[in-house]
Amino acid sequence: MTDISVPYPEQFAKSVLQMAVDYVDLRSEVYLQLMKQLDENPRAESVTRGWNLMCMLASTFLPATDFRPYYDICLIRLINMLLKVLLRIVHATAYDPWS
Repeated sequence: MTDISVPYPEQFAKSVLQMAVDYVDLRSEVYLQLMKQLDENPRAESVTRGWNLMCMLASTFLPATDFRPYYDICLIRLINMLLKVLLRIVHATAYDPWS
């Protein structure tokens, strides 16, 4: 996966949100693209920004009703992946004599 760098990530996030608010038919597509970006993304910075955007999306609008079962399954999968990463970090820190 290749991330595209944008000069103003906050402004980009705002424009994505505004576009999805203005064009209801794009909401599920925005969720889908974000989920694809978060899926096994090796860049911690991208994952952090992606989860921030996911929180903004979820607090602004829901995906289309017919997309929600897929959304729920993907979200659970992404959260499980995130928890595994966090557990690895906690375990590595817990056993590091220098921490």
